Amino acid sequence: MRTSVAFSLLLFHLLSCKLFAIAIDASHSSVLEIKATAGDHADQLIHRHDHAPGDDKPPLLAIATQADVERARAIVQAAIQQVSKHNKARLDKPQRNNYKLKANIGTVQIAAAAALVAEADAYEEAENNDNNSTSKRQARLEQRNRVTKFWLGNTKHVGSWPFGNNDKSFVVFRDVTDPKYGAKGDGITDDTAAIRRAVSDGNMCGPGCYSSTTKGAIIYFPPGVYLVSGTIETYYGTQFIGDAVDRPVIKAAASFTGLGVISTDKYVENGGTGSDGNAKQWFINTANFYRQIRNFVIDITATNPNAYVCALHYQVAQATSLQFVEFRAKTGTTQQGIYAENGSGGFMSDLIFNGGNFGIYGGNQQFTAHRLTFNGCTTAVQLIWDWGWAWKSIYIKDADVGFKLLSEDGVHTTGSILVVDSVFDSVGTAILTFPAEGKKNDGTTGLTLDNVKFINTKRGVVDTAGASYLSSDLDIDTFVLGRIYVDQKKSTALHTRFPTKRDPTLVGSDNPWNLPKAPFYEKAKPQYTDIPVSQVRHVKDSCKGDGKTDDTQCIQRFLNDHASGSLIYFDAGSYMISDTVTIPNNAVIVGENWAQLVAFGERFADARHPRPMIRVGQKGQRGNVEMQDLIFTSKGPTAGVVFVEWNIKASAAGKAVKECPAGSQNDKCKAGSALMHIKPDASGYFENVWLWVADHDIDDPNWQDDNNFMEQCSIFVARGLLVESTTATWLYGTSSEHAVFYQYEFFNAKSVAASMIQTESPYFQPTPNPPAPFRDAVGTMPGDPAYKCGSGETCDSSWALRIVNSSQIMIHGAGLYSWFNTYTQDCLQTMDCQKSLIDLQGNFGNVRIHNLVTIGAVNMMESDGMTIAALDNQAVEFHPRWSHIAVFDPRQFKNPCTQEPADTNPAIPPGADYGVRTETDGLLAYLTIVNGCPYDFEFLGSHQWQMKDWDGQWVTVPAGESAQFKIEFMESSHIEDTAGEAYYQLKGRPLANPTGYGYWSSANPPVAWMHAILDIIGDRKLKYVCMPGSHDAGISKIDGNTALANWANTQTQWLDFYGQLMRGSRWFDVRPCLGNGGKHMLCHYTVTAGLAVGGNGLSVDDMINQINSFMDDHPGELIILDVNDESGFDTDNRTPSQTYNRLTAEQWRPIWHKI
Repeated sequence: MRTSVAFSLLLFHLLSCKLFAIAIDASHSSVLEIKATAGDHADQLIHRHDHAPGDDKPPLLAIATQADVERARAIVQAAIQQVSKHNKARLDKPQRNNYKLKANIGTVQIAAAAALVAEADAYEEAENNDNNSTSKRQARLEQRNRVTKFWLGNTKHVGSWPFGNNDKSFVVFRDVTDPKYGAKGDGITDDTAAIRRAVSDGNMCGPGCYSSTTKGAIIYFPPGVYLVSGTIETYYGTQFIGDAVDRPVIKAAASFTGLGVISTDKYVENGGTGSDGNAKQWFINTANFYRQIRNFVIDITATNPNAYVCALHYQVAQATSLQFVEFRAKTGTTQQGIYAENGSGGFMSDLIFNGGNFGIYGGNQQFTAHRLTFNGCTTAVQLIWDWGWAWKSIYIKDADVGFKLLSEDGVHTTGSILVVDSVFDSVGTAILTFPAEGKKNDGTTGLTLDNVKFINTKRGVVDTAGASYLSSDLDIDTFVLGRIYVDQKKSTALHTRFPTKRDPTLVGSDNPWNLPKAPFYEKAKPQYTDIPVSQVRHVKDSCKGDGKTDDTQCIQRFLNDHASGSLIYFDAGSYMISDTVTIPNNAVIVGENWAQLVAFGERFADARHPRPMIRVGQKGQRGNVEMQDLIFTSKGPTAGVVFVEWNIKASAAGKAVKECPAGSQNDKCKAGSALMHIKPDASGYFENVWLWVADHDIDDPNWQDDNNFMEQCSIFVARGLLVESTTATWLYGTSSEHAVFYQYEFFNAKSVAASMIQTESPYFQPTPNPPAPFRDAVGTMPGDPAYKCGSGETCDSSWALRIVNSSQIMIHGAGLYSWFNTYTQDCLQTMDCQKSLIDLQGNFGNVRIHNLVTIGAVNMMESDGMTIAALDNQAVEFHPRWSHIAVFDPRQFKNPCTQEPADTNPAIPPGADYGVRTETDGLLAYLTIVNGCPYDFEFLGSHQWQMKDWDGQWVTVPAGESAQFKIEFMESSHIEDTAGEAYYQLKGRPLANPTGYGYWSSANPPVAWMHAILDIIGDRKLKYVCMPGSHDAGISKIDGNTALANWANTQTQWLDFYGQLMRGSRWFDVRPCLGNGGKHMLCHYTVTAGLAVGGNGLSVDDMINQINSFMDDHPGELIILDVNDESGFDTDNRTPSQTYNRLTAEQWRPIWHKI
């Protein structure tokens, strides 16, 4: 079993190598079988097949005649006319509307004609630009042989994929200029066929394959100009990477026939309907994972101005990225940068759109876009549909419209957008939308502008009816349009402006555009262009990555040896890891095509003792660790694995389906305890991280059936992403799906900026209901839901998002979806796939959610006892009936005693530091309970053992009052063990968990509760810290006892030390003795009438091992062992009086030594 966890249109058949060879071997009179009339244009530079020796014409042109070129132009001209109609139809009726291609205009003949014309045009242009034949040939030679300075292009590549039965000749890293593929990159040779050969080499996941994790490849482009005449399809699992120092240009020829120069999903011509109900394509767009495109210039300026050509046809889902690309198009044409009609998530950044009718046209379920510049586009962005899209650091200049939120068919299908830290410069209309009414099912597009500047912009936010919602006269702190909740109350306002304060630790140091507020911090993906190839260290130089060998120790040694001053390159492979690997401080790690780190083995098997596979840094460590392009996954049952545990604080800002079919509850299918855990002392910058528990077999088992369904499976991981960080942390473009307890939880967290988070609930729930199958693991990690399901707690499905006892949490966009109820989707019609998606409890300031979109749940959220119904905020009445809130500002709790924030470690008043008053006999004391809170301390009951007058005196202590109680111990020669307990609870409304004031009042505090508030209680004297304790802590079982002893009168605990520690106990009454054949035991004996009666429990070794294990898992907690001699007997030897002797000093010494 392998379970993955993650931190376009082509109208023409590929020109096969075989057909291409036949063409160039044919005589010059039949290079192309053209049955068309030649056009008027004649290329005067085309010679006969017997061209002059030494001529440097590109290969197709070199064997063509003038007549061949003329006939090719006629074919291309006719094809472009037909393509133009079909491209326009694609834009007018996007794939989401089940539009199907009705004619097959893609032929080898057209592709060959387009390639020949491309070379003829490029050669003519080159000849016209330089009349010196010697210099022109030299220039083209230099263009073809430009040297890369990028380490990725110069280092060796030894990656391979052990799973998937790949042939040994399978190549992961593919340089398109390798003679095996033959691209020239000289600007005059048509490289279309060569690039396609590089992409499809080695039985890649293309036609007939919906997805695969065993066929990934890097398609690498050295510097150069790559001339193309047809679409380049990106196969599943491919990374298209250009040289990062000298970006290659992919130039579409004037003869280009297609929709996208690069495409991520190919329509099957006349293919009918695919398995997802849409027009048939190679890949299902909502499961089109694992794609990467970066470091290119894509130039479409030479293409037909009326053919609706786009530089990139982009249909993608999670684990995809588009970065460092410049799109060149002509304004006043139909050319556009990106056409993206469908998909499910993704991340794009550092893009430049120069010219064109649109920069971006299309839609997606949810997306994150950072640092995009639009120069001179007629419309920068037209979103025909979405549910949520976050745009940050966008600069739009010289556009008629910045964002056009209008569908192609007039239906209100754009759910929401959020524009942050952005500028509209010399724009006619910043944002154009349909009229907003704020009524149920009116399709109002939710809009948030946060920190936006207008420069010479005529209109701010207007609708198609002419109404204005926001002028462009003033810069914007915060503006929202849509449903607004403040302090959990729904506002009647449709839109509003208001100031929002930003956590100063989350913003950057620069404000280059002079925005109203400092922008949130962000950084571009590092590519390490200044690192020489000599500093690249290959993991496979030492370790195997073969999917079989245990690489744990090898990887740890390698990291320790090379973390400082080197780039650690995980060559493509599957590295088996059986125990925790710690990433040292300052490590820089890059994976080759998503190298896989695979957890397996017994150390990760116990859900009650979660254990990280990858631990990033040590607790409290400050520094920098950078990791990218890796997959963290597992093989076999690994119920206890936490895939990534993040500790470091930034110094600056196929088998699965067979074993786990859908509906099964197999323990072998417990894949982990948590996908990722950011610890309390940690901080970090996380971008484009996909945390996914498999809902289907991601490796297509049947490539012979190109319309087979993705087979569902039931894989169980308890938790998604747990964030406890209290120092600046950024989550940009992250997703967490299908965990059992929750997808995201912010617990005791502070200072987090999260932009466009996305979740899905498990498809199998509520069969079983959470916490199954991890019921015995509840509470083993901080912040777990209590799961007191009989008391009204929501227990039917996982929480999409929990924010508990936290502050300064900014959620800039959230798409939270519940699609199934026990693998059926009838619930989508009634919107009751689950009860609630969000749980907010006891938060303490500046917790805010912008642009919240939910699907499939009865309630959008439960917030401190209040329920927000999805139906009340439903945006549309057609599938999938999403609900939307523009901004939700929940109730923010303060100190319940002072009603205001205060220092949490106040000074003790003078004279108050005195001891307990007692009578001189030593057996009498007084306890005063002072109730300074606004709720009564309600007395529930009491229990005592050999105390005097204990039970009758306890009373409820009203709010603001105090009460004194007498504590008197029985006095007798045979009494040696006395104790009493009284139980109280807060009466009335529950008290929120004011961790900021140094105490917990939660039924489910974090496991490491002391460390979580160490900054508050750390300087207090121990007498001012109240903590849970355990009486006779070592008697969780009876291992030998006297005749009158049994579990009812001797066993004092149900949990062992580790279990008590996990539940919060920190003070332990431990009573060592000798017994069970000379062993050091923990015992519970009472001397009654001179006889010792009781039994032995855990051993001293048990205690020590369990405490050490807990401290390894939760370092930084204070544990107090109250070691006493009340049961300090030698129970192996009875005295003549049938009692036991007390341990001697010599017998105590080895016990003390162990402790």
